[in-house]
Amino acid sequence: MANKVLFAMMMPILFASPAVSQVNTAPQTGQYDIRGRLVFPTPKPPEDRIEINLERNMQRIQTVFADSLGNFEFRSVPPGDYYVSIKLPDFEDVNQSVSVMSTQRTTTTVIQMNPLFTVRRTRAPGFEGDDPDVIDVKMMTKSYPRKAVQAYEKALEESRKGRTDGAVKFLEEAVKLAPDFYHAQNNLGVAYLKLNRFRDAEAAYRHAMDINPKAQQPLINLGILFITEADARKEEGRPVAGKLLDDG
Repeated sequence: MANKVLFAMMMPILFASPAVSQVNTAPQTGQYDIRGRLVFPTPKPPEDRIEINLERNMQRIQTVFADSLGNFEFRSVPPGDYYVSIKLPDFEDVNQSVSVMSTQRTTTTVIQMNPLFTVRRTRAPGFEGDDPDVIDVKMMTKSYPRKAVQAYEKALEESRKGRTDGAVKFLEEAVKLAPDFYHAQNNLGVAYLKLNRFRDAEAAYRHAMDINPKAQQPLINLGILFITEADARKEEGRPVAGKLLDDG
């Protein structure tokens, strides 16, 4: 008789347990969005569809594709820290951190797509066309001190490994040894911009323009700088200077 009474008392608990467990483990749906834009050093982004991944804890959360203007959006994302990952041929890999806050419905981010620096080691008669990132090392050593060229090559290696601080160190060394080193000045601006050192980047780009007034790349990079800085100010809630986007 006692056993029957004990069993009857346990029945409601046994049937109630699964319901409690289900409530505690129910997944929560994200209510926040991440909007972004890819900025390229050319007026138009590549025509190929650009795949963009959102990752967290080494796992892919979402995959989207940028539109023709480089815009993209991740929807219904829970609050937390994420990485936006992009692998595009001829450009440096992107692994940019983004934090989604519960106090902000939409998080925005701007990603600068940087071309891979390449070094030519052939006996070409000079620089190849108007491409500022393609260099003949043997010709460079005839124009600039050997130590400056060696520092530049080390900067390229640091950049390929994603070590921007190291690239800046060697580029600064190169331009100190050779102030008229056009490629080092221009790419120093690119490295500064990665670190959000806007005024340093602007100075480097303008110096590159003074060295080679016919080059288009520093002017394009200067426009990218002003757009990136304006977007950064907006995200921080800071006013955007009226002439910021007109100074280039």
